[in-house]
Amino acid sequence: MRLINPAWNSSNPQKAFDAVNKINEQAKLTRVARESKWFEVRKSAVEKLTDQIALALVAIDANDPKIRKIAVEKLNDPKILVYIVNDVDSDVREAAVRRLTNQAVLTYVAEKDDDCRIREIANEKLTN
Repeated sequence: MRLINPAWNSSNPQKAFDAVNKINEQAKLTRVARESKWFEVRKSAVEKLTDQIALALVAIDANDPKIRKIAVEKLNDPKILVYIVNDVDSDVREAAVRRLTNQAVLTYVAEKDDDCRIREIANEKLTN
């Protein structure tokens, strides 16, 4: 028995893109953002996400760091952002640090992050 491939996962990138533009359900958009084989389709899905839990799932769990970064840039939950400052990808960590206001976490990042650029960003956000 053959399973039906969803239109958003079509081998035709335009067909997949058109399909994702018709989706509004947050759970489906989350799945698309994490699983589509096409970057532009995943990106479009993340851009349509508004639910903070859905964005957190993508920010933490998507394989593509560019998609994780886009999701982080839409996150408002400081508890999730604190978790993401430990991401393996420096661009994702930077996006999280730019959204953080927690002074204790910013101090930690300013002192401990492996990337001097991220340490500098965190340092600039510290208030004395």
